Amino acid sequence: MSYNFNSEVVCSCGKIHKTSVKEGIVKSGAVNELSRVVGEFGAKRAFVFADVNTYPIAGDRICDILERDGISVSKYVFQDKSLEPDEVAVGSIIMNYDSKCDIIIALGSGVLNDIGKILATLTKNPYIIVATAPSMDGYGSARAGIKVTLPTKAPDVVIGDIDILKSAPVHMAKAGLGDMLAKYVSICEWRLSQVITGEYYCEEIASYIRAALKKCVDNAAGLLRGDEKSIEAVFEGLLASGIAMDYAGVSRPASGGEHYMSHIWDMRGLAFGTPVDMHGIQCGIGARYVIRGYEALRKITPDREKALKCAESFDFAAWCDELRRFIGRGAEPM
Repeated sequence: MSYNFNSEVVCSCGKIHKTSVKEGIVKSGAVNELSRVVGEFGAKRAFVFADVNTYPIAGDRICDILERDGISVSKYVFQDKSLEPDEVAVGSIIMNYDSKCDIIIALGSGVLNDIGKILATLTKNPYIIVATAPSMDGYGSARAGIKVTLPTKAPDVVIGDIDILKSAPVHMAKAGLGDMLAKYVSICEWRLSQVITGEYYCEEIASYIRAALKKCVDNAAGLLRGDEKSIEAVFEGLLASGIAMDYAGVSRPASGGEHYMSHIWDMRGLAFGTPVDMHGIQCGIGARYVIRGYEALRKITPDREKALKCAESFDFAAWCDELRRFIGRGAEPM
């Protein structure tokens, strides 16, 4: 299916929701739409980039499609088998960027998509991401994680070719589902924050995510066997999550306490070499822990006097020491 997103949506919450994503194409053979999409931007020369893992998946095909239709191509392939989202990667893409190009096309998922967002922000050129795995919800968001989360432009077009996505390792599809299951927590916490502190909340956006989440869960059983309908449901949900974050202007619709757990595990991994997994896998596991925590909280009767005594006896220095022990140097900003 093709999704055309309105740049501005007047909502019943009183806000005007905005996204710079113009189109999402999710179907078999979606890469065949590339020339049409590039032509609509009036572009004549595409900068196509990937890494050694993703280029073999569809790199030649993308270049052949574009050149067949009269669009010249300049390409760059990162040689890193485990590309890191850091200053070195960003510097490398900038140094190898062909300034004659007037549109950017990335072939990949998380790290490559983030690099593409930054490059598009710097060059002010249109940006298309051709997804290689249904593994994370950042495809349509205007944020990039290069050690820290940076505001960037979102892709103008997101292409999810089911023929490509279904060939991704099943662990990556599980990660995508895990990232979607985390929305049970994120939407709940967003609503709780509105009730408790008056934080901005939009039921229209929340309902949008709930509908996408339900479709993922209803079709989850087919993921392990690479069922096209299951892959499509997960990828559409991940795309919707990115759009929802753009609409809300915050990550609340797609990220809650379970994401903090994933980040903590990543920080421990960097500091102590403890095992880590894909972000979406960790978010799915984190969601289970957070839900258990909420189930425990439901059994507690609020006691103001007890709470105040607990606050008065809280040892901040001891807590800081515990953070340092558990997370390492990454605890200092916390």
